Amino acid sequence: MKISVIMPVYNGELYLREAIESILGQTYTDFEFIIINDGSTDTSGSIIDSYKDSRIKHIKNERNAGLVSALNVGIDLAQGEYIARMDADDISLPERFAKQVAFMNQHTEVGVCGTAYQYIGNRSGTITLPESFEKSFTFLSSNSCLAHPTVMIRRAVLEQHSIRYENDYPYAEDYAFWIRIGQVAHLTSLSEPLLSYRWHSANISQSTNRQSQSRARARILWYELALKCPLSDLQANYLEKKKLSWEVFKAGKKLIKSILSAKITLPVDYDYYGKLAVTEWELEIIDHFGLRGVIACLIDLVFRKKGTPTAIGLIAYYIHRFGVSLALGIK
Repeated sequence: MKISVIMPVYNGELYLREAIESILGQTYTDFEFIIINDGSTDTSGSIIDSYKDSRIKHIKNERNAGLVSALNVGIDLAQGEYIARMDADDISLPERFAKQVAFMNQHTEVGVCGTAYQYIGNRSGTITLPESFEKSFTFLSSNSCLAHPTVMIRRAVLEQHSIRYENDYPYAEDYAFWIRIGQVAHLTSLSEPLLSYRWHSANISQSTNRQSQSRARARILWYELALKCPLSDLQANYLEKKKLSWEVFKAGKKLIKSILSAKITLPVDYDYYGKLAVTEWELEIIDHFGLRGVIACLIDLVFRKKGTPTAIGLIAYYIHRFGVSLALGIK
């Protein structure tokens, strides 16, 4: 079996038939369709049962366990080489699976392949996401680089590295998931829109309060994991080209690792760390925009090759200034 399609459903009767039929209507047919009915109290269960296609596996939860649990159940049950995600209110275009499988077969270094998507419902337009690994990885430092319901995932990557969705990032579980996978495999998106993404009042992505807190924690996770990795050729070449001091980079890296592990409790000695790792104008940006300012400085300057940044020292300054507990979302 090539693909395991995972689709959680919770009270999704309104658009469920369209979603199911868009999967059953795929031109690529070698798949199992795992539908996790997560304690629905509407007619979702009977809608699922009305389909007699042998590829459908209807998993019934008596109580609503939540999206993270449902997704992990689906992963644990999956038998396919690839795992395709689907939401119960979206529509996959007929060639989606065929084009993603062809791409994944040709690019074994890719762990996740998403696609562009088009809005339907209360919004219109087409959204494209980064195609190159470098851009996707950089994009992750501030936001998700993949549209969750469009992705196809190489299951072996999840199994080999014990990666699953985490409850620590409600409403941003996909964002943290990509960060974990991005440490061990490439992430990319096809430029062709292969999914219709429904935008409506109940859309989960509009739950902004807890989502923003989770995203902040996921951003910190990105930096924590990134610090464990050696510099990429792109980063190393840039630092050499700009003639940035390796001492600056190493000082900033050492400082942020100490802060993230909560080893620093006294004010930072800026004569050694701060002045070396953060410039005065960068401090002004950070003070005004907070974490968004930090990310803007780091990404715009380091990866997009503008100006002379001080790299990771920016993050070190922000986390220390506003407190480890606040930055990590620890209560």
